[in-house]
Amino acid sequence: MSEERKKFTLGSLLPWHNDHEGVIWVVLILMTIGMLNIFSSTFIKAENDFGNPYYYLTRHGISLVLSLIVMFISSRTNYHRWRHWIVPVGVAVLLSVLAASVAGPEINGARRWLVLGPLSVQPSEFAKLITVIISAYYLSYQLDKNKPIVLVSRLIFIIIAFAVAVETGPDLGTAAVVFGVPIIMMLLAGMSYKLIAILTPILLAGGYYLCTLQDYRMARMNAFLNPWSDPQGFGFQTVRSLTAIGSGGFSGMGLGHGLSKYDYLPEAHTDFAFAVFSQENGFICVCGVLLLYGMLMLFSTRIANNAPDTFGQLLATGIMVLIVGQATVNMMMVSGFFPVVGVPLPFISYAGSALLMSSFAVGLLYNIGKSGYEKQLQEQEQEPPPVRRISKPKSSLKLVK
Repeated sequence: MSEERKKFTLGSLLPWHNDHEGVIWVVLILMTIGMLNIFSSTFIKAENDFGNPYYYLTRHGISLVLSLIVMFISSRTNYHRWRHWIVPVGVAVLLSVLAASVAGPEINGARRWLVLGPLSVQPSEFAKLITVIISAYYLSYQLDKNKPIVLVSRLIFIIIAFAVAVETGPDLGTAAVVFGVPIIMMLLAGMSYKLIAILTPILLAGGYYLCTLQDYRMARMNAFLNPWSDPQGFGFQTVRSLTAIGSGGFSGMGLGHGLSKYDYLPEAHTDFAFAVFSQENGFICVCGVLLLYGMLMLFSTRIANNAPDTFGQLLATGIMVLIVGQATVNMMMVSGFFPVVGVPLPFISYAGSALLMSSFAVGLLYNIGKSGYEKQLQEQEQEPPPVRRISKPKSSLKLVK
């Protein structure tokens, strides 16, 4: 008797066995890439400014540990509980955003932070996630009750309140995320095409007005349209970013050997972290990062499709749009395909509050995926086994007359 051979598949070689485990693995890889990139892009600046090359890496390490703890807690908390906590948490976040815009320290001409001892928190980052949870709760209620998704509703006024509070910072990039992600969720939930036709010109007109409201925003739009017309002025960041990306070539200059860290590129470790990564690691590793975000989108979509209820489906969809959408906008911004806005690259940029928010969102995504996976297993166990019909064997004997 020959021994049975085991069948090896691609899935058996992967460290995850389902979509929610896959999300955690992808995020941990992105966090590792971010930690290495932050140290590589900041050790010169940290040595010159603080006399400690590990200054930024240490602070990021603290944020990373807190983020992992937050991710673990949210992954172990039933995501349905957030529907009961949404009012007090939402009010607290909204008041924190307003407090930061009024009493927070002014940094680079904006008030977006609250200082809590040695730590600084950006409440507007948490406004992104709370509006996603609120939208998922409201839209799931409408769909479960077979009610239409309308434009003028309590949801839209709540979203506008959060977006206006963030914009008082001022922070147009974050306000656009706070307002834009719930709108996308409304579209995916089944808003009628008639309402979409009405909403589109309103959004375009509002976006144009906000972009022309302040001079520096118009300068950013000019830099987006033609950065080379003033490479030392309004096009400075875009030109330096494109130069850094192009100088990386196919294989990169090598980790730690990029030139952008030598005061060549402003915000090299925050909003423009992707440019530093591209310069030092090249086209091959850039494709790897794109693949990771693509996998995160794929896993999130599957989790949303297999979620046990409408609230879970919409919440998983909103989280996917929030994280992958910000990653797309950031990489397009750094590559010159989008105006410069204050949107960090999730899990890679140096941004403690954004890292905490994204990690909490991933924990929610894991909990939704786990709930859907367990429900599928229960349904499979409850299904009765198929009835096997035994046919009467035909006789091979022939009767001889």
